[in-house]
Amino acid sequence: MLYRAAATNHRIARELNLPLTIVHYLLGILMDAGILYSVNLEGNTTGYTPAMDIECISIMDVLYAVEHQGDSHAYTAGTLLTQALEDSLDGFDRAARACNGERLIKDL
Repeated sequence: MLYRAAATNHRIARELNLPLTIVHYLLGILMDAGILYSVNLEGNTTGYTPAMDIECISIMDVLYAVEHQGDSHAYTAGTLLTQALEDSLDGFDRAARACNGERLIKDL
């Protein structure tokens, strides 16, 4: 298994070309769902890493965990940012369900 160091929120935002506010929101969802956990890095920085072996995490594992945690409408709906985020997540959900849901995250 390849080991990759925990990523900071800034690195994730830069690599995915997403605004930091969206990355913060998604990291919170993924941590609440038990998919990610945070670790302390050098320089008083927080990093994020998978909470389970990446060799075993499927797309459906992530979708199921996210769908079954917390209040799905805890954010303020109606803003352009939340609408864009909701549209992106809905698109990801449709694409994941249309393909083999057992496809592993590491293979994306």
